[in-house]
Amino acid sequence: MKKSEAAFEGVVGLVLQFGVMISAFIVLDGLAASWLLTGSPGFTPEELGALRNGQLVAEGAVPRSLGEFQAGLAHADAGAIVSIGILALIALPILRVALTSVLFLIRKDFLYFGFTVLVLGTLFTGILLGKGL
Repeated sequence: MKKSEAAFEGVVGLVLQFGVMISAFIVLDGLAASWLLTGSPGFTPEELGALRNGQLVAEGAVPRSLGEFQAGLAHADAGAIVSIGILALIALPILRVALTSVLFLIRKDFLYFGFTVLVLGTLFTGILLGKGL
């Protein structure tokens, strides 16, 4: 492995580490906001019991569309803040694949660049065709 490739891998690792820390901070911020505003850590005891029993959270408790996210963030809704942190955490592996594809392109390894672009396309297709966001 060349020195520039090792440096690039180090940058990818740092991006992932900081991404995890930022997303954790956002989630904790949302939980703290919920605790401070409502006196509970996000869900009522009944909602937590329903989650433990495999039932879904009540409609409106968690934002499921871009409009609900915008409205929730505009009103400093704790559920929307926590959801943004979770979405940031979910985005990190996608970012890793994207950065790796850049590495393969720089190395002129077009076969693996093609594979990573195919993986990115599959990921984005799944996101766009999936339910919710």
